[in-house]
Amino acid sequence: MDKLAKVHFENQLLINSEELKEKYAKANSDLKEKIEVVEKCLKHLVHNKWDDMIHLWNLTGFILMVSLDLKIYIESILFSEGYGKRELHFKNLCVLIYETSEDIEQLIGKRFFEICDKYEISIDLIENLKTAKKKLTKFKNDHSVSLKAVRTIIGAHRDHNFLLQSEIIRSFSLTAFVPIFTEFDVITNELSVPLEKINNEAVEKFIKILDSGK
Repeated sequence: MDKLAKVHFENQLLINSEELKEKYAKANSDLKEKIEVVEKCLKHLVHNKWDDMIHLWNLTGFILMVSLDLKIYIESILFSEGYGKRELHFKNLCVLIYETSEDIEQLIGKRFFEICDKYEISIDLIENLKTAKKKLTKFKNDHSVSLKAVRTIIGAHRDHNFLLQSEIIRSFSLTAFVPIFTEFDVITNELSVPLEKINNEAVEKFIKILDSGK
């Protein structure tokens, strides 16, 4: 994006900064409450060794935690001031997105759908989840190369090439990367909605099975 577009973007960010901060504060608070609920339920499931339910609820907790981390990093990138702070969050966020996009796609895999089939989860919920997962796959195809480059060179696995690291940091642009970050944030939100409903439906049916065996 050219310099004029960059100036416009940063001006709009400045104008809407308070509204954005309130939006992130509300979203983070809501996510924290959901994470606490999932954690409480998951501890109960682990205690009773209900493996199918553990698998479903663990996935939801993982995605909610990723979503919270994303929002905190994005907010930090948008509003950080001072030398190196924004760039630090940029590096960490690229690593987070690259790694967790791989993890999430694997977790919503064969075993997950076998459990859904076992408890006859509603087809509509499964289709909604598959639609969101397809968006995740497309996101990986579109952005994994650039994210992996940041991860490999200046993130989790440094190549010890200072000039290359410095070049990537200098080329970091809000206008180029924030849309990528927010796209992944939207995808995690879209994944978490059907997953929460799948969890609730699975637990209801699981409880009925337990009651019928008494």
